[in-house]
Parts: sequence; C-alpha cells; structure tokens
Amino acid sequence: EEISPKLVEEYIGISREFNEFELINAIWARDASKAFQIIQYFESNPKNYPNAKTLPLIYNGFIKLMQYHFAKEKRNLKTYNIFNAEAEKAFRSAVQFYTLDILKAIIHLLKMYDLKSKGHEGCDIDDHELLKELTIKIITCNFS
Repeated sequence: EEISPKLVEEYIGISREFNEFELINAIWARDASKAFQIIQYFESNPKNYPNAKTLPLIYNGFIKLMQYHFAKEKRNLKTYNIFNAEAEKAFRSAVQFYTLDILKAIIHLLKMYDLKSKGHEGCDIDDHELLKELTIKIITCNFS
C-alpha cells in the first residue's frame, strides 16, 4: 500500500495541511482564512494541539524573523528551518512585512497570551479562543 498523507495522519496523527508549522506559515502570510481553518482543526483535536505546545512554536517562528533581520547572510533559509517553497514564500513575505518594531510588539503579545493561557490574572478563556484572538491581533497588527 502506498504511504499517503491521509495514512500518515491516521496512524501518526500529523496532518500535512493542519499543523503548527502550517499555522505559522498562514500567520506569516497574513492569511486569516487558512489560519482560522487550522485553529478550527486544532479545536477538534485539543489533546494534540494545546496552546502549551502551539504558542512556543509560533514564538519561535517570529524569533526566526527577528534573527533574519539581524543576520549578515540572508540567502540560506535552511538556517531558519525553512525547507519548502511554500514556507520560503511565507517567510520572505513576512520578513518584508514584519519590521523589527512590529516583531517586538508581536513577541510581547505572545508572552502576554502565554501567560493568559496559563490562567494568569484569573484568565479562564478557552485555549483556542485565545489562539484565535492572538492570531487576528498578529495578522492585523492590532497590539492593544
């Protein structure tokens, strides 16, 4: 039997289309529709996609953008774990759009939402509702 993405998802639990890395690419590309589709998938699989796992990966994605801004050598994207054409396109677009000032605000926002997801200051909002709110704030650059 041929190994297909559907079989991998069924037996291993990893969806090529709906995973944290695709969510990061969607956020980098400011594709709210795709990002919310992925988050909806996460909501249907909460044990596999808790914010405790997702937020650090999003954080790392934005740290990569920040590192790129400071890098002298900007040609080799493999340094940033960018290995496919879709991720490269999203990364290059994100680097152009997300300035250092915006990235600083996003990093701060991610830290705030990490605290919220851990119940800081009595926050009891559902993980995936927090993720939706965070995603729209990042995509629209609304940091208030």
